[in-house]
Amino acid sequence: GFTLIELLVIVLIIGILCAIVFPQYRLSVAKSKVSQCFVNLDYLKREQQIFHMLNDRYATSQAELGSDAPAFSYARQTTWGAENPAIIVSCVNNTIRLWHILPANKTYCAVVISAGEFGDKICQSLGGEYVQAGINPSQERSLFLLK
Repeated sequence: GFTLIELLVIVLIIGILCAIVFPQYRLSVAKSKVSQCFVNLDYLKREQQIFHMLNDRYATSQAELGSDAPAFSYARQTTWGAENPAIIVSCVNNTIRLWHILPANKTYCAVVISAGEFGDKICQSLGGEYVQAGINPSQERSLFLLK
């Protein structure tokens, strides 16, 4: 049989391995959820471009784009001086928001305050470059420009 010391060493080794692997696992799962958001965002960008060509304005609701459109929010943000229409797609249990500024064709990864440093790691792992505190500082912790 095994002695108590041998069993404790095995449990300790398993615990150390779990402590190393679990954070990477969480990050991988979160990145996969964000990748689905990018698919939705790409669809919405195309639909918004078509809608804008036909109506000379951007759609402000999911209903205007049709029932096939993924859920999104529409905002007119004025963070950078001019008023810019934007599509917002929330993902990873509403802790990450992808902001796509329509006329500028730029996408930002915004981290909700409750996500903390883990949210920052997600946006950085997507190739995001830190820009500033969030677009809505009362709700968002940080903002990353995605390349």
